[in-house]
Amino acid sequence: DLLKRSRSAAQLRSTGSLRRFSTPAVLINTSDVILQPASVPEETVATAKVAACKGVAGWDVARVITELDGLGMSQYGAQFQREGVDGDLFVQLDDEMLRDDFGVSNRFHRLKLMSFVRKCR
Repeated sequence: DLLKRSRSAAQLRSTGSLRRFSTPAVLINTSDVILQPASVPEETVATAKVAACKGVAGWDVARVITELDGLGMSQYGAQFQREGVDGDLFVQLDDEMLRDDFGVSNRFHRLKLMSFVRKCR
């Protein structure tokens, strides 16, 4: 039995690694549980990213801002909102525009945004 092999229930409760579920007779030693992420083929991930860009020409400003949030670039949302960047404008952005017109001074942020823009073209 799992509890007898590792530690007593009292020891497990004191360390916080024992969790009790709705059925009192079920005890699980969470320190002995190993979780591994599911394997997802690279082509599936790439397809999902490209699929997210479908219909970009029809995106409104709110959708562009949602995509910025998804990229972890929400700090630029207000500027995109002020400039009224919809899907049509979004796919026309270039590095110079991001830097000079939108204030994206961080080069890596521009690279990340431009990579996404290229995938959406």
